[in-house]
Amino acid sequence: MITEERAPASTEPTKPRRPFRVARVASTMSKDEAAREGRIIRLAMDHLGVTAAREFLNTPHPRLGGRPLQLATTSRAGADAVERAVLENAASIKMTAEDRPGRHET
Repeated sequence: MITEERAPASTEPTKPRRPFRVARVASTMSKDEAAREGRIIRLAMDHLGVTAAREFLNTPHPRLGGRPLQLATTSRAGADAVERAVLENAASIKMTAEDRPGRHET
């Protein structure tokens, strides 16, 4: 029979082990980019409705040459072009009551 000797337990307190690290994600967007993004999202939702705005902002637009949300965030000129496109599209889209932000009747 073989016996193994164990080292005596340390009396020093051990640091508790953390199985997960806290994610530290820094924003890569400047204040100007965030402001343009927020303005375009609000404008699109107000004029197109929630569903149509989400689809319009995230789908590549041939006339704009890319995704409207990305273009609007990247530059002031892109934001202006996307704003014009939103206003042009607003005339052709009829919003339902569910799409109108803050305008629900109870």
